[in-house]
Amino acid sequence: MDTKKENKYQLKKNRNIRTIVLLIILLFSTALGIFHLHYTGKRPLGVDSFCPYGAIESALTLFTQGTLLSRIQWNNFIMLISIFIIILFFQRAFCGYICPLGFLQEIFSKFGKVIFKKRFVLNQKIDFYLRFIKYLILIYTVYFSFRLSNLFIRPFDPWVAYNHITSGELFISFSIGTLILLISLLGSMLFDRFFCKYLCPLGAFISLFNRFSIFKINRNASTCIKCHKCNNICPMNIDVENSSTINNPECINCSECVNTCPVKNTLNISIGNKFKISFLTSLIVVIAIFFGSIAFASITGQFKWWQGSGKHLGAQAIVSSCCNINNNEIQSFYGCIEENYQNKSTCNERFALNLDSIKGNITLSEAIKLSNIPLKSFINKYSFSDQEMSLTLKEVMERRGLSVSEFKEFIKSKLSQ
Repeated sequence: MDTKKENKYQLKKNRNIRTIVLLIILLFSTALGIFHLHYTGKRPLGVDSFCPYGAIESALTLFTQGTLLSRIQWNNFIMLISIFIIILFFQRAFCGYICPLGFLQEIFSKFGKVIFKKRFVLNQKIDFYLRFIKYLILIYTVYFSFRLSNLFIRPFDPWVAYNHITSGELFISFSIGTLILLISLLGSMLFDRFFCKYLCPLGAFISLFNRFSIFKINRNASTCIKCHKCNNICPMNIDVENSSTINNPECINCSECVNTCPVKNTLNISIGNKFKISFLTSLIVVIAIFFGSIAFASITGQFKWWQGSGKHLGAQAIVSSCCNINNNEIQSFYGCIEENYQNKSTCNERFALNLDSIKGNITLSEAIKLSNIPLKSFINKYSFSDQEMSLTLKEVMERRGLSVSEFKEFIKSKLSQ
């Protein structure tokens, strides 16, 4: 096999490896979301606990009040810190090598190229101004998360909506997030990584640090043949062909340009043009930093995968559903549960957090989740069917000649047992 064919084979292999890694991460993330929603036993934490952007939203509350926003765990901060370590070496490689929502857009982008037989590019001036939207979203969501003491972005977050696709809440609690998800995926069929370019607040935040990375993609002008392949494949529409160093904050370090360039050693991941490393080395290091940090934190007990013990589950479900509860009240409620496990109704009465959020206009599925009483108990009592889970609680109870109040009384009796 001649040198050109060997190089072409290796580049294709590199791109396939990146795709496989991203696919595994997407499938794993999707499985976590599904198990959280539907598994009635020991369930993983919700999607909010595995999103690094939650740490950015909660940072001001943590520094000023010493508490985390509801639904936020130390997990979020551990993931964000690992991303900062990655940025130190490889810019926004988290976006290019790990982010499942980014890869989901790439999948739709491939569909778009098959359907339309071409790659669309926005007018340069329009594109330039649209990219500032994600920075405005970053400022807006961090500000209101702090002011309102809750995850302000949650109802609008396409990744949260994606993780609720199999839930009856999708078009009730996450209708806007679902719309943004559809716009992002359909938009990606026309314009690569639509959400990443124009709407992603996490991408906006970490792009601020892109220039400080040690390793960057560098171009050897003396061997470049100006074939346009790097520019044509870049999902962020960066002018790689006319840059000596890719120092653009929009670069997600996906290395697609590196793995497409037909001339060996023309595009390199390197420190200047001196110390070079291969794409596979960079991929392995990034994966090791991110998942190694999570593994270490999991072993030491700092990173949580599962919902807390039974005595905390009810509190978590109730508190997370109430947007206007003071963080200090939440902490007090947890403390009360700890002290009064044998008489949980004492805490329920003292803080009145349990039944107020269960209303007739929410879905039956949502009401059951908020109660955190096993689904089997409700089926044994009311013989609920799968089809009824997406209907409103009021409608389902009226079918049985009962009221929402009687549903709440049943929950109260279970909580006091």
